[in-house]
Amino acid sequence: MRGITMKTHTIVTLLLLTALFAPLGSQFVSEPIAEAFDITQEENEGFILLKTTPSAELKNDIRTTFQAGARAPCPALQSDGGTAGDSGNNSNTSKPLGTDPTKSLTGCVDSIDTSDWYSFSLTSGRDIDVELSVPAGADFDLYLVNSAGTAALDASEYNDPLERVSSSGTSISGVAGTYYIAIYQYSSDGNYNLETWTNESVNCDNWWNQSQDDGGTGGDAVANWTDSPTNMGSNVTSVYTGCIDGTDRNDVFAFDVPANHTIEVELTMHDNTSDLDIFIHAPNGSVADSGYTISNPETASTSGGQWDGVNGTYFVNASQWSGVSNYTLKVWTNYSIPGPNLVIDDINVPSGAQQGDSISIDVDINNTGSLDTSEVFNIKLWLSVDYLHINWIDHMIANQTINGALIDVTQVVSINAVIPNDLIGGAYYLSAKIDTEEVIEEKSESDNTIDPTSQITIGTSQTACPTSQNDAGSGGDAGGNSPGAISLGTDIEQEFRGCLDSSDTTDWYKVTVSSGMPLNATLVSAPGGADYDMDLLTNSGEQVDSSISWWSDDFVSTEETTWNLTSGTYTLIINRSSGEGDYRLFIGEPTQGTWVPPFSCDGASDLSLGQDASDESNNPSNIGTNPMESGTGCVDGSDVVDAYQFTLSEFNNVEISLIQTEATAFTATLYTQMGSIIEGWEYPSVDEMRWHSLNNTAHEGEDRTYVLMIGSNGTVGNYTLAITTTNPAPADLEPNSFSCLSNITSGESGFASYSITNLRGPLDSFGWDIMLLDESLQSVATLISGSVTDDATYGNIIASGSEIVEIPQNISSGNYYCQFVVDSNNEIMESNESNNEILGQMFYIQNYGELWANDIDQDGYNTTDTGDGIIDECPTTYGESTDPMFGCPDLDGDGWANSIDFNPQDSTQWVDADNDTFGDNPDGTDGDKCPTVAGVADGDDGMGCPKTPVDSDGDGVEDAVDQCANTPAGTVVDTTGCEVVDDSGNNTNNGTNSNNGSGTTNNNGSGTTNNNGSGTTNNGNDNVDDDSGDVESDGLQSILENPTVLIGVGSAILIIVLLTFFMVGRKGRGSVKDDAFVNAAFSDAAFGGGMATMPGGVLPYDAMMTAEQLQYEQQLVAQGHPPQTARQYGNQYFRQG
Repeated sequence: MRGITMKTHTIVTLLLLTALFAPLGSQFVSEPIAEAFDITQEENEGFILLKTTPSAELKNDIRTTFQAGARAPCPALQSDGGTAGDSGNNSNTSKPLGTDPTKSLTGCVDSIDTSDWYSFSLTSGRDIDVELSVPAGADFDLYLVNSAGTAALDASEYNDPLERVSSSGTSISGVAGTYYIAIYQYSSDGNYNLETWTNESVNCDNWWNQSQDDGGTGGDAVANWTDSPTNMGSNVTSVYTGCIDGTDRNDVFAFDVPANHTIEVELTMHDNTSDLDIFIHAPNGSVADSGYTISNPETASTSGGQWDGVNGTYFVNASQWSGVSNYTLKVWTNYSIPGPNLVIDDINVPSGAQQGDSISIDVDINNTGSLDTSEVFNIKLWLSVDYLHINWIDHMIANQTINGALIDVTQVVSINAVIPNDLIGGAYYLSAKIDTEEVIEEKSESDNTIDPTSQITIGTSQTACPTSQNDAGSGGDAGGNSPGAISLGTDIEQEFRGCLDSSDTTDWYKVTVSSGMPLNATLVSAPGGADYDMDLLTNSGEQVDSSISWWSDDFVSTEETTWNLTSGTYTLIINRSSGEGDYRLFIGEPTQGTWVPPFSCDGASDLSLGQDASDESNNPSNIGTNPMESGTGCVDGSDVVDAYQFTLSEFNNVEISLIQTEATAFTATLYTQMGSIIEGWEYPSVDEMRWHSLNNTAHEGEDRTYVLMIGSNGTVGNYTLAITTTNPAPADLEPNSFSCLSNITSGESGFASYSITNLRGPLDSFGWDIMLLDESLQSVATLISGSVTDDATYGNIIASGSEIVEIPQNISSGNYYCQFVVDSNNEIMESNESNNEILGQMFYIQNYGELWANDIDQDGYNTTDTGDGIIDECPTTYGESTDPMFGCPDLDGDGWANSIDFNPQDSTQWVDADNDTFGDNPDGTDGDKCPTVAGVADGDDGMGCPKTPVDSDGDGVEDAVDQCANTPAGTVVDTTGCEVVDDSGNNTNNGTNSNNGSGTTNNNGSGTTNNNGSGTTNNGNDNVDDDSGDVESDGLQSILENPTVLIGVGSAILIIVLLTFFMVGRKGRGSVKDDAFVNAAFSDAAFGGGMATMPGGVLPYDAMMTAEQLQYEQQLVAQGHPPQTARQYGNQYFRQG
């Protein structure tokens, strides 16, 4: 880095230095710049304007050449400014640029021709802007110089490769006259380009049209407190505006401040390129406080200072440093807060003393505050070679306590000071500071130090180095080059001493540092005003740092350079600038006034292990399972790695925090036990590294073993390590699949299937619900609930299944959703509660009541006509019939209602129009080939067609059953075709033909009745006894009165039923037709319905029936036809038409 260069803005310091060093003459100035820094003071309208004002030719305002070029590149015959010859190096030899120049020109400076001067003239109301383009790698400075050639009005030194200056805002802005441009070489050499522009001046008169109104005073404020500035009032808190430029450089206002009050001001520049300052002058004209930095705004206050709470008229001065700007001035008058304020008014400095002496020094202490203090505070005294600096390398010679301080009471404290025996002889500054421990809360902590006003000579001042030197305890003189350098050691922390004088101007030293170690060196020049400088080089000669200062100690370091913490051997060069005598060289940088010893990990216990942690990754120090460890560790040049191993179980997590000391660059690397590097470190600050498994998808909740390696990375120091086991991650339940119902009717049930995944940590049992939501996703009902107990984690399915869900009967018709909700009772604390629900597809629910409101039996046929002409014929009985009746029971599914279906159990037959028991569908079971004419199974034209009976003898009995063939015509026969014998004598109710056991009647087919008893034999005579009454009536009466006959009739009916079942089964008819026959059988009178049959299986006599029909029916019955069918056939044949 460059050496410290005096800035023109630090004017107060320079003034004090001028007063102190003026008697010292040239001994304080280095030989190469012997004419530089003659400090004077200039008064501007009553104020002391503290500036560096050069004597001779600008010698205080320019920087001394730091490094000349290696050669002189400027030609022997130069043409600076476009004309033959070199531009001069002062105002007298400058080249003229003319009046109000606006031009571009070139020139050259080098190690021989180090400066070029140009002169120019400005007319009234004009300003000039100047730009200097510097060649690459060079550092040239540009100055705008006043008409006398003695002071820089504007300077540009650190803006390479383009330096700029301007008269705008300076004292010559708009002022006619002849002025100068000066170009100086600071380092390197080469050609430059110089451009100038002359423009109209900008000042307050331009802006305010010749009528300023500073602070509302109606004009320009006065420039000096002695010029009776406008009094703005008492106890003022207000805001004012004004303007300052290069000619109107000060605006002063007066304010009356009451007792126990302070005044505070703030000055804001409207033009940020300008620099205005603010001063508060006490009633006696002294500066109470000021703000003269480069800040915007600038502030000042009497609060906390010696004028805190003091009443009187104060003067506020807005002052121009550079530029032209309007400003805003804010003023506050506030109550003063009571408090003490300790100051040192004076110190009695003895003229001299010897090493080891104990001397008494009187110090005047005062409390300038507004409150007494009874607290105990201290005062310290130091001897220092440099001025205005108290630091760790100065010699503290006293530390004494004082018991309290009263307001405005000066107490003289006698302090006993001891001069160190090893103090280098020479002149020292005596400095004092009060309340160094800051025990007392003061109004101001900035005025506790008294600056030295004189020096004390300790022992004998040196005028030359001894003949036999002992630089750095080597027993000889340190060489003046690299081969002669003295080696001070490796990683040292130590003070060394050496000597320089006019014959020994350079001492070289070598210092070696290890990797990770900084190198800091502090140089204290010989007392009495000697000025030594210091450079730090690499072993190859590259410059690392340098320090060139005049009134402070020198300091160089590898810090903030590319060589920071880089191992190697470095060279320290001590150069004499002026003076002679012993110097002090410190290797190492202290912290808060104490030494920082070389760092070592010897004896350290890493992380409370009681020893150094292992440095082997394959054998790390094991700190256990689910650790809770926190402590410090250490790495250095010999202990470059610390390795730790730990294990996590039971889904636990871990957080690792590594905090390292400042200026270290430790690394932390985490491995799995298999050696894979784990990423994901976080850096909350430059000194801290963190890693945690929580929220790390690859490592959260994993039961595994880790290895942590902490590396020094070439640095040394302590670290703080915490390895903390944290709880398992919370569970995160998510239903990842769900399917529910499709369109359904209320009251019905369906299936819903689901699957639940736990995305994160372990959990206990939890509940789930399947909810019914309406179309607007509002909950309508809970369809079903359940619970799960499982320990699945991290993406595993915790539960899946199917459930039967029932839609409540009262749900209205509409669109609905099923929603599956896990952890419905919030039993599990989850990391994400927003993914606990999943919605199924929308489906339609038809309300049960609404669906069947017009279809009571729910068979799909409306009870009332809805416009299609279809009405349920059986509205309260479920049925599916369609022809010709809708909605009635249809057992066989042929579309015909059971009530009108010929055979309700046979889907192939439904009508038997001719009632012959053969269905009309010819393709169905026992299809009737003659559907309109009753028939028999073997009818002439097929099944169901009539069959013409064969009756050869014409007795009305078919030949097939006629047992008495060739019966004479007109003979009355029975069902067997045999003649009916008239036995009227034995047919009375009390005749002998009754079977009373007295005889036997034997019909043998011959017409003869053989009575074995006392009855009469009838030889076939069919005549009846008219006197005995109606044969049929008497016969029926006889049958009904005879139980045996009744039993026989019942048995006959039963036989007919059984035969019917047998015949139907034999013919292979369907169950429907079988039922029909059974129903027909059980419809007889004997079973409570239908027409009753007579003995012999014939129906009762019908008066309309002819004998022929009766005979025909008897024949059919005899052939096996049911009596009803026989009657149907008889009616068909004999009653047509």
